[in-house]
Amino acid sequence: MWRAVGISGDEERVYRALLHDPELGVGECARALGITPQRCGSAIRGLVAVGLLRGERPVDPRVALGSLIRDRQRELDRLAGDIEQLATDFDHGQLRADPGGLVEIVEGVDAIRARMSDLLGTAQDDIAGLDAPPYVMDSDECEALERLALKRGVRYRCLYGTSALDNAGKLAYISAMEQAGEQPRLVRTVPLKLFVFDRRTAIVPLTGSENGNRFRTIVVHRSALTDALYALFEVLWRQASPWPAESCGSGALTSAEQALLRRLVSGMKDEAIARHLGCSRRTLRRRVEALLDKLGAVSRFQAGVLAAQRGWL
Repeated sequence: MWRAVGISGDEERVYRALLHDPELGVGECARALGITPQRCGSAIRGLVAVGLLRGERPVDPRVALGSLIRDRQRELDRLAGDIEQLATDFDHGQLRADPGGLVEIVEGVDAIRARMSDLLGTAQDDIAGLDAPPYVMDSDECEALERLALKRGVRYRCLYGTSALDNAGKLAYISAMEQAGEQPRLVRTVPLKLFVFDRRTAIVPLTGSENGNRFRTIVVHRSALTDALYALFEVLWRQASPWPAESCGSGALTSAEQALLRRLVSGMKDEAIARHLGCSRRTLRRRVEALLDKLGAVSRFQAGVLAAQRGWL
């Protein structure tokens, strides 16, 4: 056990003997422990070097061992801090040795489901997803794995297309996951199905139309490609709208607010909207800000989504 702080077996035995009887000389200590005086003397020099003995007198173990443990813990912390860089060096070395190992092709729904379950079940820090068909896991299985990941403290972010708002089952699932800790956001369309686990491993279907044993997915291992896929997610995440809240505080829209919102979501420029409504651009900006506040939206796009979801358009 003492080897964990760099203390050998002889050093531990000599230190314990001297704690019990600080007056022991080298010869007496050696005879008591059944070792040679040379081994005993070597152990004493080692104990002096690490601060457990001062001269040949033992130092209080609460001070000396506590200091050794703290020093070793700092060394372990530094080593732990190097793990990520060491892992990166390892991955790069593996890619140089065998570039073909970058991409793994998984075929068939059962194999893909197993691979996805394994990645969801072993993620430790971060899961980033773009939600889109095809789906190979049923919602109950996916929910159970996601809840376990969230309980482990994994940050789980997912982007959904606006089509999810028209699917009652999907809405219920996302709402349940949001309550469990998932961070959902909304985009107009999801460009591809993608999940990146711990920024190290990405999984992407090759197509969205195949099924059964013909369905293929690629698993991309840590490389510049996984970095690029994660960067794509981050760009889309920053552009996305917050997930619509369950309620809005001020009731339905007035006819004037509906007219304004219809023009906003149609893509009309502010100048044209102001002209149609007969107001200045400054007044239009104030009306838009008030409308967004009423809807609890942070963008015009999200305002349109919220209003449509509530049947106000």
